[in-house]
Amino acid sequence: MKILRALVKETLSREQIERLTQDIADACGTLDHKGATTDAERAQVKRGTGY
Repeated sequence: MKILRALVKETLSREQIERLTQDIADACGTLDHKGATTDAERAQVKRGTGY
């Protein structure tokens, strides 16, 4: 089972919503093709403010 939760502002424009839905669809396609990240890839993720 796959679950995605997104918090969005009420003030998003239709263009922004369409871009968001396309980004989500692209990300799902990538995950279906590539699979989840490995531990090594996960360790490279930058964390903290500004990312």
